[in-house]
Amino acid sequence: MQTTARLSQRLRSVTAPPGECHEEAQYDVRLAVGIFERAEAARLVEQLYGHEGYLAGRSASAPSPAMPLFSVHHLLDEALVFTARLEGRLVGALTVIFDSPAGLPMDALYKEELDGLRAAGRRPCEFCSLAVAPDLARNAHGALLELFRAAYRYATYAAGATDVCVTLKPSHAPFYRRICFLPLGELRLDARFAQAETIALRLPHETARELWASGEALQPRRRLHAFFSRPLSRGEAKALRRRVRIARRGAAEILGCLFEQPHLADCASEAQRAHLRRTLAARAGAFEAQSVPVALRLAPFSTALSDRA
Repeated sequence: MQTTARLSQRLRSVTAPPGECHEEAQYDVRLAVGIFERAEAARLVEQLYGHEGYLAGRSASAPSPAMPLFSVHHLLDEALVFTARLEGRLVGALTVIFDSPAGLPMDALYKEELDGLRAAGRRPCEFCSLAVAPDLARNAHGALLELFRAAYRYATYAAGATDVCVTLKPSHAPFYRRICFLPLGELRLDARFAQAETIALRLPHETARELWASGEALQPRRRLHAFFSRPLSRGEAKALRRRVRIARRGAAEILGCLFEQPHLADCASEAQRAHLRRTLAARAGAFEAQSVPVALRLAPFSTALSDRA
């Protein structure tokens, strides 16, 4: 499709860091806080995925939810949404999901590979739900890079992830390999997105640390890598952690999403449902202050609010 081809071309064209290719665009990249910011980002992702044909199996007659989501993982505290704005308008979004008892979305296809990382004592996270407004034209690569930089620097330097993992179309792989991503899993078909061809890659954080320690990251051929992997200062890390605490989802938001999209709970594993119940139980106080209609099928989640254990 045309949109897919344009995004692929943007990724392939990214060869230089900011200051050389998109300095004219001043993106405001930050962590989304609150249901409205996250809902806006989710709609942008759905719009792009729909254009690319990844949502072909969705019923055309079904009403569009206020916050379209693709898995239960997006409701957990381990999911953080980074947004990019240009002159106040949302133009890009990227979600980082940290590993937890609920696992990662890509466990659906690459659980064996991820379990290998976990068994080795590593802490993987997943970058997913990447979207950039289709009309950004030649400035789209700037938004892509800024989003990736913000997410990568928080995930690794502030949150302690050892591996950034992605699933992507094979045609997007050259860009990721240029910034030191390594193969993680072979080609598979993703049933979640209209059987799209998918491969898995990972970026070990020690690669970035070694490049910085050796000074190689500052060499001209490493400029792109240096741009996104520059270590956070202590002040930057502290400010980000504070915003992460503010960004935690309340029970009202979680239950509202489940009410609109009950398939999220229906498709979840028991481990994922248990982790979600624990999250809801921890949000009981916030829920009691806000009345939200809950369908009977969500009773296992609503009753968990009385379980403070």
